[in-house]
Amino acid sequence: MVSGSEQATASAQNLEAPVRDILRETVRLRRVIIRGVERTRIDFVQSLLDASLSEEQNRDSLPPESSRRSLTLEELLERASLATERLRLTECFRAVDILIDESAVPANGEPTAESVPCDALVTVREAPPFSLRIGTSTDTRTGETALELDGGFINFTGTGDALHCQLGAGVGGSGFALSSLSSLAALVHPNRYLFAKQTATNHLVCGWRKPHPWGLLDALATASAESALLNRMDTSSYSEFQRSFEAGLQTRFGRFAYECSWRELGQVAPHASIRVREQAGHSVKSSFKYTWTRDGRDDPLAPRQGTNAQWNCELAGLGGDPATRFIRSELSWQWNVPLTGADGSELVRNVDDSLAAGDAAPSPPERLMPPIVFSVGFQGGMIIPFHQALAAMKDRKSEHRAGPRHALRQTRICDRFFVGGSANAFRGFRNRGLGPSADGDSIGGDVYYKLGLHLGVPIVTSAVARSLGLQFHTFCAIGDCREWSDAVAWRQSWRMSAGLGLACCTSLGRFEVNWARILRRGDGDRFDEGFSISFFQSFSP
Repeated sequence: MVSGSEQATASAQNLEAPVRDILRETVRLRRVIIRGVERTRIDFVQSLLDASLSEEQNRDSLPPESSRRSLTLEELLERASLATERLRLTECFRAVDILIDESAVPANGEPTAESVPCDALVTVREAPPFSLRIGTSTDTRTGETALELDGGFINFTGTGDALHCQLGAGVGGSGFALSSLSSLAALVHPNRYLFAKQTATNHLVCGWRKPHPWGLLDALATASAESALLNRMDTSSYSEFQRSFEAGLQTRFGRFAYECSWRELGQVAPHASIRVREQAGHSVKSSFKYTWTRDGRDDPLAPRQGTNAQWNCELAGLGGDPATRFIRSELSWQWNVPLTGADGSELVRNVDDSLAAGDAAPSPPERLMPPIVFSVGFQGGMIIPFHQALAAMKDRKSEHRAGPRHALRQTRICDRFFVGGSANAFRGFRNRGLGPSADGDSIGGDVYYKLGLHLGVPIVTSAVARSLGLQFHTFCAIGDCREWSDAVAWRQSWRMSAGLGLACCTSLGRFEVNWARILRRGDGDRFDEGFSISFFQSFSP
């Protein structure tokens, strides 16, 4: 007697052979029919479709029918998937659907015995011309959470261009930092900033983006101008006024960008250290940047599996004072692996197999049971000043000469690394609370590293907990941040923290309520042992 599961397996095997034969059938694309385009220029959509569906990637239109190479149906479906992804990345359309169907009217003189003529029916639904979003973000420069209001015009020229304006207000321990009209006016008028007694961390950004610019496929051109007030009174006894312009090009090989920024360290507190006071004033930085990113995680806020790697490199020194001439490099990597359970695809496959075999479907808790996830991550970076390398070379050449050596100048505090808090997920330490300090002020380091371990256990006791993605987690981190002049103390100066807590993932980001214990710290470090609340826009162990 044959069971139901064996019958289902035999039926699936009997269907595999005809499906493989259909996918291997030779087809010929005759026409591309586009529907649903209103505000978008038809030639812009046509060029993307031709480049994706055609064998000749550099042509503006499909080659003549007589010169097209015949494809298999499987190859044509892969190209249709690529065209769909390229149209969606323009953010001009809410929905994109491509249907491959046999042509109803064959062309005169076209050989149909060797290949089947097909048409591609492309149906799109355009996005609204205006966008408005309210959300949150974590500022990597300050490690603070900001409430953002972002609005703009989408596809205003019909070729995917977008203009947006973003206003962000920092959220501190006392509530919204957007508490002073003078701090908002300072974003436009710098003189108001100089006379303001108390400023908040606010930023105003105006940007432009264009997908597939100048005929470059899978590329994104961006340009933005930013005016920001960065409040660092609590950590370093100063506030920074910054205006910058950046132009970048995102390609499949990474993101290339040029940035020019004018920074002013002002409103220095009376009790500020000498290291902070000597850097007060203006500085100009002109630099080229490169960013390489590969994100294979299934979820950026609560990943169950996958890896994420990012490398940033900055070459500064095209202008400005000698302290802004340096090479800065930063690397981050994380790996997530499920220890128990199965991922979503396996769960759906098991349910489908059960239904095909005639068995009862698993209960909802069993179908939605997320796994226990173990994560490990590493972050590190270094900044090498040009004048330090040149001075070292001069010292080596003049070792036989008598007299004092040239004193090495340090990089500016605006460009150094700061460790602790939400900026790099070093739980237990406050923002910018780990590393070199002078008279209670964080002054940043030239090199740092951080290694973190994380174990997430999902809470599935109720449907509300599952829908919110609540999980119990425990963590441990070890790392350090140092200046080059104090690099000899690496073995004795490492820090370590561990703890546990609850995490909740929402549309605004990842919220954590943690209890942390500092197992090893350094002199001058600022930390929060006990309970604390943290916010992250991307998960980091």
